[in-house]
Amino acid sequence: MQTIKGKSLQEIDSNTKYDGCSFYLEGKYYKINNSHFDHCSFRNDVRFRDLEGCKFDNCGVSGNFHLDLSRNALLTVPDYVFDITIATQLSLSNNQFSSIPPLIGQLQNIRVLKIDGNPLASLPTEISKLTKLTHLYASHGSFVEFPIAIAELKNLVHCDMFYNRITYLPPEIGKLRNLSYFNVFGNQIEHLPREIGDLYSLRHLDLLDNSLGGIPPEIGNLANLTHLYLDDNNLRSLPTTIGNLHKLEELSLNNNRLTEIPAEIGCLCNLQDLSLEENELTELPEEIKELQNLVQLCLLGNDGLSRKELQLIRSWLPDCDV
Repeated sequence: MQTIKGKSLQEIDSNTKYDGCSFYLEGKYYKINNSHFDHCSFRNDVRFRDLEGCKFDNCGVSGNFHLDLSRNALLTVPDYVFDITIATQLSLSNNQFSSIPPLIGQLQNIRVLKIDGNPLASLPTEISKLTKLTHLYASHGSFVEFPIAIAELKNLVHCDMFYNRITYLPPEIGKLRNLSYFNVFGNQIEHLPREIGDLYSLRHLDLLDNSLGGIPPEIGNLANLTHLYLDDNNLRSLPTTIGNLHKLEELSLNNNRLTEIPAEIGCLCNLQDLSLEENELTELPEEIKELQNLVQLCLLGNDGLSRKELQLIRSWLPDCDV
């Protein structure tokens, strides 16, 4: 094994000991095996497809250190992965993992974790040790229950768990006070806990294609919400607190069983897009004319809406495409 000391380098090799080196690597992916890095620094974003047999002692990272093992048809997570504690992003997407080992808890510098496209039905409780994690991608799996350990990830900003088989969200979900984007469409969720209203930072909530029969009034506590998608559920009504979502820009409720819209809809002063297709509406409240920023109102598939009612709605919203 060759040894390189104290150099500024733009390339990196396998079977090499690097001591006190600074790396300025290009944006391409590297495959490195059996190299040892001691007191080295990585001065920009680096991406690796393989680091088997490598050791990193007392090393620093200025940008993102990404280990990407996605699309490798792996049945298990390689053991060496859990020794790469310098990593800030780990991609394990689209393999064949049925479980994630508890050793995942050692990777405490991880900010982005991608485990989507694997037949995962659970996560180890040690996932809660990833206290720096901000982005979790766990869609297209086999989850039936939302892993409660995720609720301990206090810095989580973005969570994707769409296209699983989740039937409910636990009350602990309310602990995710920094969560801004939450995508759980394409599951089998039947109800939301009232603690959903504790997600004060939430801006984007996608619950499309679930089995929701109602929405808790606490939804009105989400004062920062700008996008709410509730299409393809079993909703018959909306809580009046929907009118508290003053920052909402897009509200999509297509393909439900709504028979009326609460008058409080008129309080959504920033709403630009309102989709109500394929429901059971016969009228809209007059307060809808207060939505002066509305650009598009979709009403197709509401057979009970008469031509006269549609003309009235258009007169209320002359600048809106109805």
